[in-house]
Amino acid sequence: MTLVPLANAVALNLIAPLLITIGAIFLFNEKVRYRRWMALGFGGLGALIVLRPGYQAFDLGVILLLLTAVFSAIQRLISKSLAKTDNSTTSVIYLMLFMVPVTFIPSIFVWTRPTFSEFVILAFIGILLSTAHYAWMKALTLADISALEPINFTRLVWGDLLGFLFFDEVPTFWVWVGGLMIVTSTSYIARRESILRTDIFKVPDTPT
Repeated sequence: MTLVPLANAVALNLIAPLLITIGAIFLFNEKVRYRRWMALGFGGLGALIVLRPGYQAFDLGVILLLLTAVFSAIQRLISKSLAKTDNSTTSVIYLMLFMVPVTFIPSIFVWTRPTFSEFVILAFIGILLSTAHYAWMKALTLADISALEPINFTRLVWGDLLGFLFFDEVPTFWVWVGGLMIVTSTSYIARRESILRTDIFKVPDTPT
C-alpha cells in the first residue's frame, strides 16, 4: 500500500475472484466450461492492462499486491468451507488468536512504541478488519459465494474515491479500463454460476 497508488492496488485485488474460480476446480471439483475459461482469460487481460508490463515498473509493490490477491483467494476458499461447520464469531476469534503470534514475531525487529493517536488509529483498523471478516463469514452462511463476489467489485470505486480524497491520487485511464474488464469477467462468472446452480436444483413441474 505504501509503494503503489491505492486505485492500482484495488484494481489488482479484483483478480482474487478469478483465482477463486480456478481454486474451486481443484478444491470443490467444480466443472468449468469454455465460456467461463473465456471470461477468466478476459479478466487476466484486464489485469495485464492495469499492470502494463513494459510501461510501468513491475516492482516490489506490484509483486506484493499479486501475492495479496492469491492469499486473499485462498482465504475466501477456506472461509467457504468453514462456514459450513463454524459460526461467524468462532471464525473471527480464531483469526485474531492466530494472527497475534504470527505478526508479533516479525514486529519485534521493527517495533516502535505508538503514540496515543497512532494507537487509536491502529485500534480502529483492527475493529474495521474484525467487523469486515465477521460480516463476510456471516454472509457466506446466508448466500452463495458466487452471489457475494460481485459486491467486492465496488472496491474499485471506493478505492479510487478514497485515494483521490486522502492521497491526491488520480486513477489513470488504464486502471479504469483494466478494472472494468476484470469486473465484467468476474460478473459473468458469478452470473453464469448462479444460473447453472438454479438449473441443477430446479424441480420440474408435476403434470396435473
